[in-house]
Amino acid sequence: MGIILDGIVASARRVRGYADRLMSGIDAGIAATRPSPGGVEIDCNHPSFVLGHLGLYPVRLAGAFGVVDGDLAPPAEWNDLFKAGAPCLHDPLGRTYPPFGRLLDHYVTSHDRLLDRLAGVDDGKLALETSEERLRQYFPTMSGLASFMLCAHPMSHLGQVSTWRRCMGLGSAM
Repeated sequence: MGIILDGIVASARRVRGYADRLMSGIDAGIAATRPSPGGVEIDCNHPSFVLGHLGLYPVRLAGAFGVVDGDLAPPAEWNDLFKAGAPCLHDPLGRTYPPFGRLLDHYVTSHDRLLDRLAGVDDGKLALETSEERLRQYFPTMSGLASFMLCAHPMSHLGQVSTWRRCMGLGSAM
């Protein structure tokens, strides 16, 4: 691996560690619910939605870097449920979202495998034009796409879980 990708992957491993701390202690029975302090439901992303959403991207990024062999993909039915722009639904009875443990396992496994595979990628690939035309306007090169998808994107959603935890009385994950 080159020095630039090494730095991005090191940061991404820290993000994964933060996710572990955030998910620790969450009761699977409430992971797909919205907080309701004072009886007012807060329209926010809950841990189940965040894990499902973030679990869509390892296979896509691996494909963009040419390091995919099929085991990073989530179940096909998760794509519409968790795609960008999909609503996060309050699901206290567990009828909409997959079980929390399954979502967490896929998130952890797919991200860890992706990071391990990126260890063999040369920095030269980072200078290439972003492979997805739709994303090229934001990330002209693969370096920007890798940095965003491995660090900034997950941290923005994990911050939602941090706030959710506090609303649910679970406190900080630090």
